[in-house]
This record gives sequence, structure tokens and C-alpha cells, in this order.
Amino acid sequence: MGGRLCKLLLRSGDNAESLYGLNVAAALIDEWETMSEEIVRVIRERIRDGNGSVNQLALFGTPEGTSGFGAKWCEDADAIGMRQIIARTSDNWHLKQSYVDDLTAMMSEGEIQARLNGIRTAKMGRVYTRFDKAKHHLDAPKVTYKDLPQIQLWCDFNVDAMTWATVLKRDNECHVVDEILGSKNGTDVLEHGEYARSRIALLCGTSEREVMQAKVKVVCDAAGQQRSSNSNLTAVQILRSLGFDVRFPSSNPSIEASVQSVQLALAKGRIKIDTKKCRYITRCLEQQGYDK
Repeated sequence: MGGRLCKLLLRSGDNAESLYGLNVAAALIDEWETMSEEIVRVIRERIRDGNGSVNQLALFGTPEGTSGFGAKWCEDADAIGMRQIIARTSDNWHLKQSYVDDLTAMMSEGEIQARLNGIRTAKMGRVYTRFDKAKHHLDAPKVTYKDLPQIQLWCDFNVDAMTWATVLKRDNECHVVDEILGSKNGTDVLEHGEYARSRIALLCGTSEREVMQAKVKVVCDAAGQQRSSNSNLTAVQILRSLGFDVRFPSSNPSIEASVQSVQLALAKGRIKIDTKKCRYITRCLEQQGYDK
């Protein structure tokens, strides 16, 4: 910067209002195609500080399909005064080959082209391409109350029917041994939690009191901090009142990050499913497709 001082501003791409009024010489945006077009346009308009030796906007990220605004911007790059540079993950000499191998193992051919080679492809077909019913099926083992410390309940909170998974977690392997489906007309967290507790007791051949005493771990998303539709309590508070040990993140990861985590676990054989007992979860893994 020729010895001149500069100020570095960090802004979240979630809210365009946080960008209004800025005057900057340059901007860098990571994962730009996952943001709204409005956000990117606002940032581009803020690059107008005449004190910078070079006024520049740099957009980084992997191609996000062929139908979004990012695809159109790249197609019209020359016309709108931008330049597109395609870089392959394998060209980064700082990355270990094992990292590239792990990514390859959890991706479909189309995802490999987009994520590793920078070639834009349409998102289509199955999401969980690494799931193989023959490979990942494993009958639920016989468990007792002694196994309660290894039992987990994976919960997702929806306005409509909720589907929770009962998981036996041993070492680094997760075995989905039961699914607990809610009503299509909506699910009450308290009612669903009581039903889940009874199902776990039945699975382990024990009483609900012993399930409560064991403080079975519940893993849920950040929505658990919100109030239940039928109660002034949050979903987390309701489940804790039922004797569960509830763990949740402060915010949810991106859908892409979640999908890739499952893909990698499937590729490495770290997830097993009793597909006979967990038919709905199995069907979702087999049939979930990409949509807008």
C-alpha cells in the first residue's frame, strides 16, 4: 500500500443493510454464489474509494449449479467488466493428497467436476450418492439398559411431521437402529419426546425411569432454541424436562456442509442403518434429489 495505512472491514453477507454507506477501495467475497445477488451487487457498488491504488472486487467460491445468478455473471463476465479464473483444487500444493481423496470419496461425478475442477455443472440426481442399501444395512443389535450411555437421539424440529433417529454410537461408528415418526398433521415436541423415551425404553428392555436417569443424549439443530408451537418453553427445555441431555449448536451449518459430512461418513462406512426398521430414513437417503 506504499506505506499508507488501510482499514480492513469484516462484514457478514447475510444482511445487505450492514453494507449501506460504506466507501471501500476493494472487496473480497468468499462463497459468493451462496449469497443473494442483491448482497453482491451492493458490495460491488461500495467500491468507490478514490484513495486506493487499485479498485477491485474479487469473488471466490465453487460453482453453484447452472441456474443461479452466479452462472449468469460468469457467462457475461467480459460484458460486465469482470474476469473469470478457473482453479482446480489439485493445483493447490498446500493441500495434502488425503484431503483431495476424502473429497473425491464423498462426491458424485458432477460434484467432483464442480468442487475439485471448477467446471460448472447442473445439480441433478440423488443428493446422497454414496448411500448403498446393501453396503450400509446392518440389523439392529440386541441392546440392554447397559447400552444407554451409547444411545443418542438425533432430532430435527419441523412445523409438520418430525422424524427422529435413534442411534447407537460406538467409537467412530453410528448405527441408526430406529426411527420415530411424527404425525403428518403436525408434531408436538412434548408428545413426540414422551413417545421417543418410551421407544428407547422398549428398545433397551428397561423402564422410562432408567432412560431418564441415564440422561440419554439428544443431538438437535439450532431450531431447538426456539419456542415450541404449543408451549412457552423451547424444544430444548421440553426435552430436558423429559430427562434428556440435549446438545445443539449456536447456528446450523450450511446445507452443503451437512450433505458433505453425511457423504463422507457413508463413504468411510461410519454410518450403518437398520433399513428394515428405518424405512422412511432409508427412502430419503435413496430418493432425496436436488431442487431449487
